[in-house]
Amino acid sequence: ALCCALAAGALLLMPKESPEKAEKQVYERTMAAFSEYPAFSSLDELKDSASLAVLGTWEDFSGTYNVTRDASDPSKESGETYSEGREYSFKVKEVLYGSLSEKSIDVGIKASDGFDFDGVEVQVPSQYFYEPEMGETRVLFLSFDENTGLYHPCGRPWEIAVGQGEE
Repeated sequence: ALCCALAAGALLLMPKESPEKAEKQVYERTMAAFSEYPAFSSLDELKDSASLAVLGTWEDFSGTYNVTRDASDPSKESGETYSEGREYSFKVKEVLYGSLSEKSIDVGIKASDGFDFDGVEVQVPSQYFYEPEMGETRVLFLSFDENTGLYHPCGRPWEIAVGQGEE
């Protein structure tokens, strides 16, 4: 009798439809994400914020890295959250401001922000990211990040095209 009662109880708990026909539940969530960067309205403000201004040419895409750092050791990438940075090499023709002995530098640009959203890792593209134009001459206003060993934009704008429209 106990066996029959357990079997009857199990039948009541089973779904009425096969798993293929069962409806999927969809949850809608709204998420707002934004990044804050210094915004400059003059070249003087831009120069004052940068530790280095260089004239040169974008050379090559070098790879990706995690912009989010380990809280206990910022020299290491975070193992919990991933925000994508993209690394590019930049050939320096002239140092306009600051001090630099290298003829080529590595520049990191944040491409996306990583978030844990209700237990799901989400990548939100940075509203300021764009792929640099390889081979194009630019003036870059940069700061150096000791934790990553990369130069990065000091704010917005940070890149000025040189020689555009020349024939």
